[in-house]
Amino acid sequence: MPNQVKWQANAKLWNEFDLGDKPSLRNKLLALTVIRVGEYGPEEFSTNIISKDLNIAAGTINYHFGSREGLIAEASIMGYKRYIDRIWEMAETEQENPEKRLRLWLEEALDIQSEMHGWGPIFNYPAALPKVSNIINMKFSKQLDEMSQLNMVRLLYLVEDVQKSKVREFPYNNKKIPATKLLANPKLIMLTSSIGWSNLGLAVWYSGRHLPTKQLTIKSALTRQMMKFHIDTLINLAKSGG
Repeated sequence: MPNQVKWQANAKLWNEFDLGDKPSLRNKLLALTVIRVGEYGPEEFSTNIISKDLNIAAGTINYHFGSREGLIAEASIMGYKRYIDRIWEMAETEQENPEKRLRLWLEEALDIQSEMHGWGPIFNYPAALPKVSNIINMKFSKQLDEMSQLNMVRLLYLVEDVQKSKVREFPYNNKKIPATKLLANPKLIMLTSSIGWSNLGLAVWYSGRHLPTKQLTIKSALTRQMMKFHIDTLINLAKSGG
């Protein structure tokens, strides 16, 4: 079963989001929304929850974001950045073994998506939440696209390092990713995409959000073994080049 999220609205939480010790009220609201939507999901999430978390008037949220949907849309950008940074930071803890780096990335992605499962409908099924999706598309699509490309190229480097049997320094941490890099090796891009999509599918299953298999007996009995087998298969796919 996914671990329950444990947190408190304090300096430690703000630092997890790189907000500093004394963030603005607006940033506090966004960070708490990332946590609370992850717990409750977008349908059950209420602005009253974070109003109580911070002991503020409910109208404060509309003042800053216009609506509940506006708050969720803007929080999605902060939440996605936190997600891609955490999985990359986990991979970066290993500096010698490229296969272990890829494994750490894949495992951390699964754990975070399970921990923050409530964001799944927003990112994976945007048609189910048209108001939120429309705001994201109108206001934040460029930011989301840039972060998605960064996440893709990071994974591409991890896969390519496995094929080359060496760990290289990632060159785009503070630089714009050139389009030529994204288009230089179509086979590698297709392989990397397949690995990423496959891991995303496992994340939906692992988080307990896939309704047809939610009560499947073998799931609870063999979850860890099945996950290890899946990740082993993806790493072998990366090594073989597809």
